[in-house]
Amino acid sequence: MRILFILKEQNCWSGDAWDVRSESFHSKGSTYEDYIPNKSLAIQRNMLRMLYGLWETDSESFPKFDDIDYAKAVKLSDERPYARINCKKGAGGEKSDDGCIISEMQKYKSYLVRQIRNIDADIIVCCAFRESMSQGSGSFIFDFLKKNVYPEMEEYENGCYYDPQKNKMAIISWHPSCRINEKEYYQEFIEKQYFNFLQSHPDFAKPHR
Repeated sequence: MRILFILKEQNCWSGDAWDVRSESFHSKGSTYEDYIPNKSLAIQRNMLRMLYGLWETDSESFPKFDDIDYAKAVKLSDERPYARINCKKGAGGEKSDDGCIISEMQKYKSYLVRQIRNIDADIIVCCAFRESMSQGSGSFIFDFLKKNVYPEMEEYENGCYYDPQKNKMAIISWHPSCRINEKEYYQEFIEKQYFNFLQSHPDFAKPHR
């Protein structure tokens, strides 16, 4: 199952954008085979849990927050296909300027569309939920996705959208760095959104490529 996270913009460190290609879920200083998770940042913790939940959930069960095997999650992140891209390619500030991000998305629309199509993910996580400037779905990231890449996606419920012809789904989620309770964040995403979706679409979690 290919997974794509679409986030708003690059994080900033001392005025420069982080190079996300250098990031992994491995703890700094650990050996490659130890699979010790890096839990220093909320964005890393939340994304690792989301990946693990998506990979380990089927129509019968899902991993509970307190039962997450973090070493296994790190190992799976090395072995299975996922990607993370940003709508705005330059560095952002402490708080994102949604108007600026939307403007950048339109300015470089063709490039962003090609990125999404080339990755060809089965699950697309749109990490911008109920933003003040949003209309339609409540996520300007999903609205861009539907308008420019997957126009046949229709809402299932709870922020889940599905294109049965292409067998693609999108989930609108809070940004992984959002300062909310992490257990509630995970439960909302995995149990109330993805697991609930699989109750009506059990074959989606099966190999289908």
